[in-house]
Amino acid sequence: MEEDYKSWEDLLDDEDGAEQQSGSEPGLTYLKSQVELPDSVKALLQKRQKAEDRLKQLTGEAPPDPEEERQKLMYPIKVHTKETRIQERQERKEQEKQHFLKLKTLEERIANRKAEERRQAEQQEALEALRRRERIQAAWDARQAANRIKQQQLARAKARQEEEAAEKLAAAALQKRLLEKEQAKVYEQLDAKLEQARANRQAEQQQAQKAPTSSQEKQNEQQSLDVQKGLHPPGQQKKRGSKPQPGHFEVDAMGKPKPKLPAKVKRPAQKPPLRKPQKAGGMAIQRKQEPAGKPSAAREEQARKRAAEQQLKEQLKKANEAEKIAIQAAQRQQEEQRLAELEALRQQRQQEERQKAEEALIKAQQLARQREEAQRLAELEALRKQRQQEELQRAKDAKIKAAQAAQRQQEAQRLAELEALRKQRKAEEGRQAKEAKAKALQAAKKRQEEEQRLAELEVRRKQRQQEALQKEKEAQTRTVQAFQRKRESQRQAVLDKLKQLRIREKAEEESFERRRERQRQAALERKREKNDMAI
Repeated sequence: MEEDYKSWEDLLDDEDGAEQQSGSEPGLTYLKSQVELPDSVKALLQKRQKAEDRLKQLTGEAPPDPEEERQKLMYPIKVHTKETRIQERQERKEQEKQHFLKLKTLEERIANRKAEERRQAEQQEALEALRRRERIQAAWDARQAANRIKQQQLARAKARQEEEAAEKLAAAALQKRLLEKEQAKVYEQLDAKLEQARANRQAEQQQAQKAPTSSQEKQNEQQSLDVQKGLHPPGQQKKRGSKPQPGHFEVDAMGKPKPKLPAKVKRPAQKPPLRKPQKAGGMAIQRKQEPAGKPSAAREEQARKRAAEQQLKEQLKKANEAEKIAIQAAQRQQEEQRLAELEALRQQRQQEERQKAEEALIKAQQLARQREEAQRLAELEALRKQRQQEELQRAKDAKIKAAQAAQRQQEAQRLAELEALRKQRKAEEGRQAKEAKAKALQAAKKRQEEEQRLAELEVRRKQRQQEALQKEKEAQTRTVQAFQRKRESQRQAVLDKLKQLRIREKAEEESFERRRERQRQAALERKREKNDMAI
């Protein structure tokens, strides 16, 4: 068992030994010689052999093909006839026609794209101008509304100030009239009291003259009355115009301190007390009546008269002081009444001002509410206008998008048509190339058969024929090269034009369609180069 076991290295060694034993005859050649293989297997074997030879040539193990064979493979020779020449001219005309049609379509597409871009730019400018006008109009309306509100507020404030000024003037006029009325009343009362005092003094003087009494008794009675009333005795009375001593107050008839008159109230001018005029020569008459032997009685009578006059003066003075006290009391009472009325007026005015302030506050609140309502309405109106503008903008954008979609669809249809034409032409070119190749192969086979038959007949003829064929091949190669150069120059000119068009398109296009167009042009160029290489 151990001897029968072989590793894979042993099997390889066995195969190498078998090949060395068989010599130069491989197993496949032996199989071909022994067994008839089918055509499909033979074709596969030939294809495999060609692939191995080509691989050896590429790796350097086998020499490459001769130059002629390579030229034949690269530029197959085509034997032209009258029909093929006509067909070739027709194909060239068709190619030129298709080429110019393609250029025309490209120019139309560029012009359409430019027109569409201009139209879109104009639409965008019109939309921007419309939005700008709407913004300006909205700002102008808001400014006008604010100005109107401000003017209304200023008018209200001015009217309120005018009302306040008129109320102040009316209150001042009313207060002035009240003061004038009060002063007139006080002056009337003072005049009435003065008239009454004068009448009382005249009546007292008349009574004193009719019923005279003892001057000493009257003086004693007057002093007792003065003491009871709190007045000073006649020898201790104040002099007129003297200042009061500190701690001393002037008192009235009731013994109360006199109130000081207010500075603003003017005292009415007092009339001097009426005195009964004395007859001239009265003293002489009395002296004449006095008896000559009684001078003391005359002196006593004179002293009594002086005491009566002094007492009358004191009574007049007291009456004047009483009138002053009454006037001061009346003035104080009137002043208190006036102050009470002024206080009532002040309270009424404060109440009115408070009411006006409350009304102004209510009006201000109402005005603030109205302003807020107006502002809210303006904001709502602005929002409504903005929504309308947005809806219009959406509608316009939708229309623009629909137009762009339709244009893209038309371009796609046009490109599909061009692609279909290109494929059709490519198929026709491939078919024509196959037919030409088949005809060339058939002609080559025929020539080879004729050459073989002629070679069998005579060697010289074969040589001459080979020389003629060689010359013909050279001429054909020259014509082919000239045709190829001409075709290359035409293709180069067309390529230059296409490059110029592409450069112009690159300068004009700015959107994503430009990139897509460049990609499509690059793809078309690659396919065209492949077709040229295939041709």
